[in-house]
Amino acid sequence: MMQNHGKEQGEGEGMEVSQAKGAGNDGILINEMQQESFWNISPKWSFENFDFEHDKWSFKNLKTPSVLLRRLQSYEFQTLGDMCSRLGVGNTRSHYIFVDQLCAEARKRISELKTLKEDVDFKDKLFSLYLTSKERLWGIIRNDGTFSVIWYDPRHEVYPVTKRHT
Repeated sequence: MMQNHGKEQGEGEGMEVSQAKGAGNDGILINEMQQESFWNISPKWSFENFDFEHDKWSFKNLKTPSVLLRRLQSYEFQTLGDMCSRLGVGNTRSHYIFVDQLCAEARKRISELKTLKEDVDFKDKLFSLYLTSKERLWGIIRNDGTFSVIWYDPRHEVYPVTKRHT
């Protein structure tokens, strides 16, 4: 079910806003002008918002940098839509998550990050990018397809989930 958390991008600016057609959007709203072109962009990477100081979610716990870099490199040959539809519609590994659904530690840390508070592309959601069954990169996807990385989450702690059928 789609949640409405205040104004979405484009509201109040004379742009029609609707649910995106791109796979893996988890009901996130983007404006009509983005729909087709946005999901056809290949991703780029930025670390301007990266939280180098966090003990658990910085690269301090990265055991194999080459594996991470190879994964990011492989994503560069895909579109954002491809990246979000690896398992098919409704069952994606990479997707948006509203900030109010993150763990308490992540919500607190977001409020402390000055660069994130000043970032015009940050609204009320982050993108969780699948790396492995447990590992995720968390960040913001900009309109030009740049993924601004905030955290490396090696143990799926930012947004903990309960495994099905256990």
